[in-house]
Amino acid sequence: MRNMNYLILAASTFALLSCSASTDPNKREPGKWKTVASLENLELTGVPAGMEAQVAKMKEQMEAQIKNAGARGECLTAEQSEKEDVSKGLSQGLGSVCTFSKKTIGGGKIDVAGTCSQGGQEMDLAMAGTMSSKNINVLMTVASKTKATGPMNMPGMNMKLRVTSTHEGKCEA
Repeated sequence: MRNMNYLILAASTFALLSCSASTDPNKREPGKWKTVASLENLELTGVPAGMEAQVAKMKEQMEAQIKNAGARGECLTAEQSEKEDVSKGLSQGLGSVCTFSKKTIGGGKIDVAGTCSQGGQEMDLAMAGTMSSKNINVLMTVASKTKATGPMNMPGMNMKLRVTSTHEGKCEA
């Protein structure tokens, strides 16, 4: 599960970096930004009988990690805005663990799909959403391809995570 959490947080980081200034809809406008991540759905599959309490605790921990990782504010300077690069952010955020079959980012849309592998776990990853100079809204879907087969294997997972980032005006001095 730790490897899955790494992938989830890396993908969330991409969603937070998803745009780069002003009138270009593919760039974030400089200023104060607020980002919120929320878990919309989480299903664990292949869980052995009698593990319901542990599964419930695991879900609570994942919800808390996602909320804490995504709930943040930032002051984006004009210089930072000019340097942001969506494709580069995606590549760095997910490193070499993912292979993409689709990576369309531009024209106000985000449409990404691929397969990610780490620690013997393989999952499908998709991100779909919209972006403008003042708002980003991305729904990320993660679905395990690897199923649990023994007592030491982690359960499979199907998850939907929404990340929104909104421009809130000028940065406070």
